[in-house]
Amino acid sequence: MPIEIKIKKEFETEVVGFNGAALPLGQRTDIDLLSTLALQSNNHNLLRYFEKLPTLQELETAKANTFLKKTEEVKK
Repeated sequence: MPIEIKIKKEFETEVVGFNGAALPLGQRTDIDLLSTLALQSNNHNLLRYFEKLPTLQELETAKANTFLKKTEEVKK
């Protein structure tokens, strides 16, 4: 089951620089990294961007599952 991360509507055009790029939040494909950073740091300025945010454990599990899936595909 994919995790659901949702940016608040008012922040979709907000340009945020992280992970080597500065793009509007609504256009980013690496929003899971920002959500992980927000949860780990408990930074209010980062947390305010999110309307729906999974737990840190859910994010880590999803990342591990993606890695395992890619590893299995390489072995085939």
